[in-house]
Amino acid sequence: MAANGIAIIVLSKKHTIISQNLIGDFVASITVAVSEKKIICTIDTIVTNTLACSQITLIFKKYEDLSISVTYSSLFMKIFLAFHKEYPQEHIQDTFKETGLNQTFQDIEEQKYRISIFYCFQNRRIYHQAVVEQYNLDMISLHSNVPVEILISSSNQLSKRMSFDADEIKRYPIITYEDFQYEDWLGIFSINPNQNITKIFDRGGLRDVTGHSDAIAVIKKGSIDTNSNNNCMTLPIVGDAPLLDIYMLKQKQYQLSSRERDFLEFFKRGLSDYYGIMDKIH
Repeated sequence: MAANGIAIIVLSKKHTIISQNLIGDFVASITVAVSEKKIICTIDTIVTNTLACSQITLIFKKYEDLSISVTYSSLFMKIFLAFHKEYPQEHIQDTFKETGLNQTFQDIEEQKYRISIFYCFQNRRIYHQAVVEQYNLDMISLHSNVPVEILISSSNQLSKRMSFDADEIKRYPIITYEDFQYEDWLGIFSINPNQNITKIFDRGGLRDVTGHSDAIAVIKKGSIDTNSNNNCMTLPIVGDAPLLDIYMLKQKQYQLSSRERDFLEFFKRGLSDYYGIMDKIH
């Protein structure tokens, strides 16, 4: 039996397992009949207690490895590899995953990864902050005012230009990542969701498709390494171009390990070296 995100499984007349799917902010009461008795369970109590239990391992276990989920970025990967080279660790298996914006949030909410690093447009910060509060997460700024740019094929007729105006983007066929809400990416540039749009799920695929087509892709500066691929090039976006911020995401109760803190400091320095002045640590 299920009611608004709460799944109740009766194994026998004497044993009941109650599991919860933390979706939404729902407070009510449900009645479960077991052995002809009625048990009144208040959903807010179930959610609070179950969440507390699920956090025990995450809070108290000491981790030496890195478990990181990030939004697509060649720069993020390079910084991660540079950290490995400068601070090698034997017998430790780190996990570094590139994925879409939606998945980076889900990875933390479901505790599949301990740290997420993502970028989002500044006018979407309030929306993501609301999600963070809903799921009891921490969202910590790593860098601000990151520009976006246009990725095009080197053979595209636009390749002769020096820059690209933000208002022009919606006039061209678009290639974009699949795992971003419309409001988080295409909607920022008023791109019609029904126009010619190709959605790609990985960074290599987006680069390859762009390099062999006349379409354009809007990417975070530093997301695609065009130095190692002659099929693509980037153009800066001028005019009233929106900016991105970069954040770290984790469960609020989780205390970072010393190695995780070292990595994040190293990561912030890498962002500063590439983009400019580093944000202060709070």
